[in-house]
Amino acid sequence: GDGISLGMPVIVPEGLVGSVCEVGFNWCRVRAITEASASVGAYIPRSGEVGVLEGDISLKDTGNCYLTYLSADADIEIGDLVLSNGKGSVYPRDMVIGKITAVETNEYLRTKVATVEISADLTSLKYVMIITDFVIIAEE
Repeated sequence: GDGISLGMPVIVPEGLVGSVCEVGFNWCRVRAITEASASVGAYIPRSGEVGVLEGDISLKDTGNCYLTYLSADADIEIGDLVLSNGKGSVYPRDMVIGKITAVETNEYLRTKVATVEISADLTSLKYVMIITDFVIIAEE
């Protein structure tokens, strides 16, 4: 009844929460970005490194996610801010996701994986905002 539809981003002032995954006439359900089935295109503004933020069942209760698909020589550091990159048109660009708390290198796959602490406190949400429309800005 309020124009909410599947896939709309859900945010709080601290950052991304997730996206709408189910809708009824006067209610909706949100898939948090920490869910194993969730992923968000992300980047690190300090270095420009790009990756994919993925929820993981082993991290769900900690409020953390993994930033994956980073090359072995990716310029990432503990404390780096992680923002949405706007790719895939689910989340607007430059939405705060969180900060890197750990970095591991997988020598076998020659990649890095970072642990990201989500900025939004998903355990005590009272009010959220659903973004019903936004402009996607194409990069050249």
